[in-house]
Amino acid sequence: MMIRKALAADFAAACELYKVVCDDMQARGIDQWRWGEYPNEDFLQKSLDAGTLYVAHEGDKLLCAVTIDTNFDPEYADVNWLFGVKPGSFHRLGIQPAAQGKGLGKAILADVEEILLAKGCDCLRIDTYSLNQNAQKLYARYGMRRVGEVKFFHRELPFICYEKPITDACPLLPL
Repeated sequence: MMIRKALAADFAAACELYKVVCDDMQARGIDQWRWGEYPNEDFLQKSLDAGTLYVAHEGDKLLCAVTIDTNFDPEYADVNWLFGVKPGSFHRLGIQPAAQGKGLGKAILADVEEILLAKGCDCLRIDTYSLNQNAQKLYARYGMRRVGEVKFFHRELPFICYEKPITDACPLLPL
């Protein structure tokens, strides 16, 4: 497995990673994240304390940080999900800009799936900002299905929702 649970010693590097990722997104015209607003140290500390923050390193350099859990925003209730009764999710997938486009994202998603399977989840549900084309391409290549949109108060444009069954027994939901 490429990722592992974050330790307290990873916290400062994780904050720095998210600052770099936020700056990179802003420079590319993607107003999905603003460091200090979302994500911020409080979100990361809560994830670290809950044991849901995961990281990937290459040597002593932090390449990725992500929160993996079964928590969903209330807006997800309005999405017409097709699969699963025990969904899991990931939030704030941040990958060093210099490490993007080299297959790291797919490897991280495979690890996320394994962690969610161990938690008893049967499907994966996530969202990404409509301007984040790189994330949308990654999720589609990983076999995730676009299922709808949600609006969050902090952004003008919608977030695109994706899902993927992760077990053979994952049920199709009634329409």
